Amino acid sequence: MITNENFLTSNISFENQDGVNGRTLLLIPKDKKGKFALMYEYEKEVIKKRTRTLCKKYNPQKVLEIGFGLGYTATELQKNKVAEHTIVEAHPEIFKNAEKWAEKYPNVKLVNSFIQDYEYKEEDYDFILDDRLEIVYEYEKTPRYKVNNKWHIFFTSQDLKEITK
Repeated sequence: MITNENFLTSNISFENQDGVNGRTLLLIPKDKKGKFALMYEYEKEVIKKRTRTLCKKYNPQKVLEIGFGLGYTATELQKNKVAEHTIVEAHPEIFKNAEKWAEKYPNVKLVNSFIQDYEYKEEDYDFILDDRLEIVYEYEKTPRYKVNNKWHIFFTSQDLKEITK
């Protein structure tokens, strides 16, 4: 686990790693003591599929997305024509990537903050997707989503089988 400060001052890198299929988005602390995997390229298709499935099932219009990563989920949400899309991303480099991505989506509001520091009302959103990094807040199970006032785990057991093939 790392502190919020270490998270904010860490570098990111998208690179190949031994034993991993495809590239990995890595968080590299300034002290260079380890690397933390944020996302894997091989997750992309499963994330896209799961997001499409949830959009089809719930037709979300006001979305709060916690964590941008590589933008896989955000892009799928936009393809499903959500009306309002708020993305909360704490890491400055990832936030810059999100800003560039959001230039083509006028319905996106970006917030550079940890979700714990961002004031919002859950009832203002019909869909909340929480995909934060657990190395900062390891007591919370992510990725997860909230719809109809109930939290659910984002990946199904079938999704996990596809990811770990």
